[in-house]
Amino acid sequence: LELLLGPEDTMVNIPPRHAKSTVVAVYCAWRICRDRNIHIIWGSKTEQAAKKWGREVGNRFLGRGGKLAKAFGEFRPEVAGEDVWMPLSGRFRVIGPESEDTVSEYTLQIRGLGQQILGSECDVLILDDPTDKETADSEVGSEREMETIRGDFFSRLMPGGKVFVVGQRVAEPDVFTRLLTDEDPEVPQNWVHINMPAVIDEEKQVVLWPESKWTYAELRKVRGRVGRRQWFAMYQQQPELSEDEIFNMDDVLRARDQERKLGEGMPIER
Repeated sequence: LELLLGPEDTMVNIPPRHAKSTVVAVYCAWRICRDRNIHIIWGSKTEQAAKKWGREVGNRFLGRGGKLAKAFGEFRPEVAGEDVWMPLSGRFRVIGPESEDTVSEYTLQIRGLGQQILGSECDVLILDDPTDKETADSEVGSEREMETIRGDFFSRLMPGGKVFVVGQRVAEPDVFTRLLTDEDPEVPQNWVHINMPAVIDEEKQVVLWPESKWTYAELRKVRGRVGRRQWFAMYQQQPELSEDEIFNMDDVLRARDQERKLGEGMPIER
């Protein structure tokens, strides 16, 4: 939470089934409790996931008569008119903000990457599991994905806004690699990147979430089921290169000559 309140954009890579979306939902509810004027856009890979988590935040955390409502006052209007309280559609606007927002400026809006974003601005932008292996393995799909993220999502941030990207690695490269490396050379990076592998210490059998069902023994079973490549990508956040890949894509991206114009050849020493 300290990182998420800081000035840097934050990226966290974490294994599947380790409550990352639940933590994001709690974080959204927490930020709304602290400031009813906040505008959050939460981007998810699919429309179905957007509806699920919209319902989770709107009804479970901020619904009328709940624990948070009793502690901080009601968030949901008594009469939830159209385009005001629609968590099942992934969007709602709480009552009591100081500013006179238009209906289109939602407190929280959760959208699939292919869905239209309603309104124009946000203070917090969250990308939750924004990619999959099929997209990462496709050059065209990866480029389209990056255009959507940068053009449709990042462009919504207001001055002082914050980006929070969370998800599991799926390939090398994937959207996480590209966000960290595909930067304007004249502008310093603004990312704090945290890797959270499922198994922290193999020799000592230390796991990320020992209080949960994901014990070392269970995770060993998972590794046997999904195979080495998927294990290191999705669970250890260390995707391996395919056998036919000679160069590490991360090194290739960092080695590009950003100053060389398109079509201009490299100088040849004689």
